[in-house]
Amino acid sequence: RRVRDTGVTEAELRRAITAAEAEHEFETETAEGRARALGRAETIWTLEDELAYVNRIRSVTAVQVRAVARRYLDPARYTRLALLPPGGAR
Repeated sequence: RRVRDTGVTEAELRRAITAAEAEHEFETETAEGRARALGRAETIWTLEDELAYVNRIRSVTAVQVRAVARRYLDPARYTRLALLPPGGAR
């Protein structure tokens, strides 16, 4: 709710970008990871998109994050789901 109402701080944005960059680098440091990235590029988007991914992450702004949060994190449409074992909670 806070992100929707007031957005993120520059420090929060930088941490999120750094984490996304690190995750991407970690995922593509092995041959298997690079193959997965190429497969994703061929099936979901283009090779150019895959190669530009980190630069696109780096260009995200706090204003954009808040706009997306306001669009998709609508409290009126919030749903909570609890999965319980057969017979109820224990």
